[in-house]
Amino acid sequence: MNKSLLFIFLIMNAGFCFGQSDYVPTEKKDKAGYNGKTNINAFDSISNFTEVKLYSDKQNIKLQGKWYDFHYAKYERENFVSHCPLFVDENDAVLEIGIFDKKFHSVFTGYYDYKDFSGDYPRTIKKAKGEIISTQIDKEKNFKLFKIKIPSKFNKEVIFTSYHLIGEKNNAIYRIVIYNIDETNFENFDKFLIDTFNNN
Repeated sequence: MNKSLLFIFLIMNAGFCFGQSDYVPTEKKDKAGYNGKTNINAFDSISNFTEVKLYSDKQNIKLQGKWYDFHYAKYERENFVSHCPLFVDENDAVLEIGIFDKKFHSVFTGYYDYKDFSGDYPRTIKKAKGEIISTQIDKEKNFKLFKIKIPSKFNKEVIFTSYHLIGEKNNAIYRIVIYNIDETNFENFDKFLIDTFNNN
């Protein structure tokens, strides 16, 4: 009888643990400094996409699914892509997306060309104690997509999974990162990032 209860408990515990994100959001100690502006323009429930603005009302893009503003006042952000807005979806996945003019990108990163930046990216990840699990390269479409395990900036004990796309088109550098993900719930994170790059 006791063995049966132990077995049931183990199954329930395994079911509870299975399929959760490996990321642990860190709450901010200092809640000040957020002005409450939104980057969400509209949600199209028929086509299932959210229109968001990145830097101004003139730069709007579409994201597949329903997305919301990241809660800047409550949570720390990993800041893989600086100078960009953050969004969260219904499953709390965090999306950092920046589309930068090449000249601007060169000013704050030192890299004008996406090939140079993406070529040095593995060194940047290694310096942050991360590990690249896989890499996809599309020379025709001009992007590289990395699947990475990396420690959180706020809790070095937390090693989590993230996907990073670096690409170039229309004289702009695209940098898109998604994390706080449950890969058993939605396994096409690479496709989501590629589609976001291709469709915007």
